[in-house]
Amino acid sequence: MSLENYVEKEEFENRRPSGKILARLLSDLFRERFTLIVGIFLVFLHTAVSLYEPRIFGKAIDQAIVPKDYDRILMFAQAYFGLIVIRIITLISQQYLFEKLAQDMMQRLRLKLFTRYQALLV
Repeated sequence: MSLENYVEKEEFENRRPSGKILARLLSDLFRERFTLIVGIFLVFLHTAVSLYEPRIFGKAIDQAIVPKDYDRILMFAQAYFGLIVIRIITLISQQYLFEKLAQDMMQRLRLKLFTRYQALLV
């Protein structure tokens, strides 16, 4: 590789993307707005469930374990199990949706790129 190619490559790597490119990417992203909105909702739901788990423990200790109320202990255990199931389902779902979103965007970008290549004169 000659020095001229190295300088061109370095200039290319240091160049920041323009606002036009960002606008195009955002327009492609918003074509998948349903997947994006559901994914963001799942992130918030997962966060809320994760933040509520310690409160369940606190209530279980105060209202069931200290007074030795075994029926309430069972109720809190079931509630905690339900929160764990919800947390796992939301985590897996959000990962799947965001991966699907990324793959759909990559496919759309590939199609645009290959359409441009095919339009070029040989």
